[in-house]
This record gives sequence, C-alpha cells and structure tokens, in this order.
Amino acid sequence: GEGLRIVEQDGVVASIESAEAPDSQWLAPAIFDPQVNGYAGVDFQRDGLTASDLRLAANGLRADGCPRWLLTLITDDYDRLLVRLAHLKQLRDADPVLRQAIVGWHVEGPFLSPTLGYRGAHDGDVMRDPTVADIERLGETVGDDPLLFTIAPEREGAVEAIKRAVALGFRVSLGHCDPSAEQLAAARAAGAASRKVDAARAAARAAKARQPAAAPPPPPPPAPPKLEDLPPHLHTLGALEDHLAAEEASRRATDAYLAEHYAESSSGESDIDWRAEVPRKW
Repeated sequence: GEGLRIVEQDGVVASIESAEAPDSQWLAPAIFDPQVNGYAGVDFQRDGLTASDLRLAANGLRADGCPRWLLTLITDDYDRLLVRLAHLKQLRDADPVLRQAIVGWHVEGPFLSPTLGYRGAHDGDVMRDPTVADIERLGETVGDDPLLFTIAPEREGAVEAIKRAVALGFRVSLGHCDPSAEQLAAARAAGAASRKVDAARAAARAAKARQPAAAPPPPPPPAPPKLEDLPPHLHTLGALEDHLAAEEASRRATDAYLAEHYAESSSGESDIDWRAEVPRKW
C-alpha cells in the first residue's frame, strides 16, 4: 500500500501526507465485534471469571485489532445466565480498561429455536418461551448499558417480549430461528431488526442438507421369465436351469454391493459441525 504520514494537532487530524513506510505497518479502522463469546482462552460462558480473565481477553482482542466489543452470553438456564451476566457487569464496571473495551452486552438465548440445525451449538433442552417479566429482569441486570438481544420470533410470547425489549432500549436481533413469513413480519412490526434472518435460515437449511442421505433400498428381484419370452436355445429344462442359476449369482453379487454401500451411507453418522460459524445478525 501507499505510505502515509498523519499529522495530529490538539487531538485532531491536521493533515495526511505521502511518506515512506515499511510494508509491515498498516493503518486501518479498528474492528467493532457485536458477538464475542470468549477470547485468548477465556470462555465467557464459564462461571467464576475474574477481572484478570476479562483483561486477558480484552488485551488479546485489542492486539488483534478489536478494541471495542459486546461480551456475549448464550443459551443457559435463564436464572444462571442472569447471575453470570450480573457478575460480569460488576467486574466490568469496576475496571476502567474493561469499561472501555466492553461497550455493551449481547444475550443470545435461551428464547431460540430448539430445532437441530437452527439452534447451532446452543442447548435445546434449556430453551423456552420468553415472557415480559424475563425482559424486565434482563433490563434490571444491565441497567443503562447497551444490549443486543437475540430471539426467535416463532416462540410463544416473542412479539410481546420484543415490544418490551425495544421499549427498554435493547437492540433486538432475530437469529437461530425458522419463522413463518407472518411471524417474521410481526417481529419486524414490533421493532426487531431482522436483516440477516434469511441468510441464517439458508445456512441452517444448507447444513441440514449436507447430512448424508440414505441410499435407496435394493430393487426387488426380477420375476421368473416366461417360457415364451426365452430364446429358443433355453427352451430345454437343463438350459433354463443353468440360465436361472447365472441370473441368481448376478443378483446376489449386486445385492451384496448395494448392502455394503447402503450400510455406509445410512449409518446415521454425520460429519456436520453444528457449532460452525453462523452469519452475524447485526
């Protein structure tokens, strides 16, 4: 790239000039990431994290070009999720470095689709429908902090939950979901941002489609030939018996081949990793 010199004066860029620069130095905008589940070996879903753990993750993200981000928690028992979120907020509020890095929160679950493919790596056993009271409790936990809240609009009570979340100032995202057109329209009308739902649904359906399909069952054995259909050299009983024996040997060989390959493709094993990257929602 082209070398540049940026002249700063009193905290303001005064000029940008051409200059020589080594190829190893690049100037680019910092990244803002709205979904960080952990970094530098620190899993935010784990209980008992310390401020040192969070600073380790924050320093690693900053070194890799992402100084500001949303700390993300995913599906869990809702009471446990809120306790974990309150603990992390307490650590963040008490540390100026963390306050600068963690600019808000992203809560993704447990009000998502439990269907395989759509739920991704989330635990479908603890997913459930949302209530307005759930949203109130979430608002009490984060206070005035920015919050991105992901929900599946097909869940019972989702529209009322979205309305309350929007009223509290949350940014509502639709993800890990498979809504009908009517459910999607209702969520949008309630204030949800859903620009990435179609891409996420397409990705989930593509992942499900990559599962190995079962091979068709072997065809039924052919009916015995009629005498009038046989060529003249097979009209004697001995010749007919030899012909049928050869046909039977050929059929058994074909059945063995199909059984072997059918067993391989219908074993139920799948090499699909459901934790693979899901399109970002916002």
